[in-house]
Amino acid sequence: MTDETLILLGTGNATVTKCFNTCFAIKTGEEYFLVDTGGGNGIMTQLEKAGIPMESIHEIFMSHEHTDHLLGLIWLIRMIATKMKKGQYEGNLNIYCHADLKEIILTITRLTVQAKFFNMIGERIFIYPVEDNEERDILGYHMTFFDIHSTKAKQFGFTMNLKNGKKFTFLGDEPYQEHEEVYAKDADWLLHEAFCLYADRDKYKPYEKHHTTVKEACENGEKLGAKNLILYHTEDKNLKKLEAEIRKKVLLPALRLLPPDEDTKILINPSGRFVCGGMDADTGLTGRKLMVDSYGSMVPHGGGAFSGKDCSKVDRSAAYMARYIAKNIVAAGLASKCQVSLAYAIGVAQPVMVQVDTFGTGNVCADDCLELAIPLVFGLTPKQIVDSLRLTRPIFRQTAAFGHFGRKEFPWERTGKVEALRNAVI
Repeated sequence: MTDETLILLGTGNATVTKCFNTCFAIKTGEEYFLVDTGGGNGIMTQLEKAGIPMESIHEIFMSHEHTDHLLGLIWLIRMIATKMKKGQYEGNLNIYCHADLKEIILTITRLTVQAKFFNMIGERIFIYPVEDNEERDILGYHMTFFDIHSTKAKQFGFTMNLKNGKKFTFLGDEPYQEHEEVYAKDADWLLHEAFCLYADRDKYKPYEKHHTTVKEACENGEKLGAKNLILYHTEDKNLKKLEAEIRKKVLLPALRLLPPDEDTKILINPSGRFVCGGMDADTGLTGRKLMVDSYGSMVPHGGGAFSGKDCSKVDRSAAYMARYIAKNIVAAGLASKCQVSLAYAIGVAQPVMVQVDTFGTGNVCADDCLELAIPLVFGLTPKQIVDSLRLTRPIFRQTAAFGHFGRKEFPWERTGKVEALRNAVI
């Protein structure tokens, strides 16, 4: 998704405790289109983690009445109504759902929310019932809502055209049915529930609950010609269990020809759950992805744009440190040409890789010897880099306007570690 960002706020089913219930948001500009709200006030925690201010939510779609999708809405109505009363929320809140669900929302809100907040419904909070195959324009998007013909509770999905012309379809939290083909066919982004792995079907019994497995979801995606398949509404799974499964079912088969030894470190999502993506988390303010675009092929880089990120991001700070190290290696006479590469895992302070390539110009020791010397001379954790290169100073205007390398006023262009490097190597 280019002009839009999909943010999954939760992917779990009704009974999860290790993660949040299924709901998501589509960001467009500064606005968010929220789809379902999970069960309870945990929705506020998820919004905060994702950096979504309630003041930027003006459009919400509710698919059906089940508590793990509905009850978070009551909290949002209460909190947004409070902000409206205080003058902290501009505009109206619009909620879309089928007619029966509207009555349920009104009843629960009337029974649980103070009258002064409930009375905002109809004044600045509006609930619009939608019909099967009804078309609406919301936030500049043409959307079509459809009844999924649920066997449990009346439930709607929707399809929409993105700004780039691509098709986005949400099927609700029950298996795909043939009548939905007109909405789901050739979707560029297809959201399909998958209660569990096919191998775990006897344990979680998805079919008895009118759900499906990853296997059937993938088969449906292939049959419909979906370009990208997004799975959700899964069984509860904590990170330790997930890590064990990845080791057993993915890593061991993949590494059987090169088995890990006692010195091998395997990091599986060391920062924990990663729930934010898109340009906000990956490319920074500029939206540019690879710096090779700006600095040429001699600056291979793993992500991001320098000028759109602050110094806490190793995309920026570690690249400065790599430049600093390489320049000192050359200045120390250890090589006439040098490239230093650093790699990091989120949640792990020390780099997971330090690599030196002198392109055959090293004249004191081999490249792997230089690699061992670097941690003895340079602090390589994010904090150490920020402190040693004084990256908290406001130098962003200079770097953005004139480039990040090659000017003597920047600390990473200095060669004050020459003697320390020589002593570490010789």
